[in-house]
Amino acid sequence: MFGIGIGGKLNFDDGRSVSLLYEDPYKVILQEDDNPSTALPLSVEEFKNKLQSSELQPALDFTPRPTLTEPQIRVRDLRVKYIHTLHQLVTERGLNHTTLSTYNILIKEVEKRHPDTQSANPQLGGKGHPARSTISRWYKTWVQSLKDDDALASKARDCKVRLDSYSESVLLSFLSNTFNGSKSEQKRGHYTAYCEHIERMPLERRPSHIASERTFRRRIDELKAFDHEYESANEAQRNQLLLTLTRKYRQNYALQRVEMDRITLNLCLIDDDTGKATEKVSLLVAIDCYSRLPVSVVVEIGEAENKEMW
Repeated sequence: MFGIGIGGKLNFDDGRSVSLLYEDPYKVILQEDDNPSTALPLSVEEFKNKLQSSELQPALDFTPRPTLTEPQIRVRDLRVKYIHTLHQLVTERGLNHTTLSTYNILIKEVEKRHPDTQSANPQLGGKGHPARSTISRWYKTWVQSLKDDDALASKARDCKVRLDSYSESVLLSFLSNTFNGSKSEQKRGHYTAYCEHIERMPLERRPSHIASERTFRRRIDELKAFDHEYESANEAQRNQLLLTLTRKYRQNYALQRVEMDRITLNLCLIDDDTGKATEKVSLLVAIDCYSRLPVSVVVEIGEAENKEMW
């Protein structure tokens, strides 16, 4: 009745709070919230007059907006970059927000306006931008919420952020180049250096996610466990461990990672001047992991102090 159902809350102008206990075409019965044993019967006409005179008003069900957590804010801010750009394309250019052509224009425009999103580009080793259907669903939610950006936040308040392949590659490269060559094992100090390293990177090469300190510590523990296992393994096991480790590193441009290896060949050379055989020949090769091309090749003859290099 009058848009108020059984159990609906109302307030008198004197501050009393009541609930609608019963209604029929002829009368209504109200119940005071502070004194449930007290019933206030009113005729439908009296009830109508009290509403019209504002002596009795429906209580507003005000639910405070929950405060977004840091993971929710991070997800919201990422989605806002796509949705605001898409809305501008729809309103200013008259594009349809669900078509593939609009999606392709959107991705290029987002990467242009927000260089940090370029790390999601598959051509740069990223896992890819959000799918067209996903962005359409976000846009629909945003419009239905009267363009409230907070509606784009994830529902899970403690959602975990999984590092994409490029962010993971930057983390592992930092650990392999910095932590492994350092005498200090203060994880917090290394994590601070890692965050500063990310901030110094150019926007177009900066990863979309920075690993949490917990993830950073876990990666260090994994490297330590690898070193311990490597030291106690035989040659075949070491080769398998190294193969497994290198698969974790993904390169996105040339000279990002260069690896060196040395092999001793079971052969010797004949000296043109003396006509005598040299000692064993070894090759020291530096290879660019991205292009798989050799950067440098050094030929060693002999061992220890007697070796010669070309």
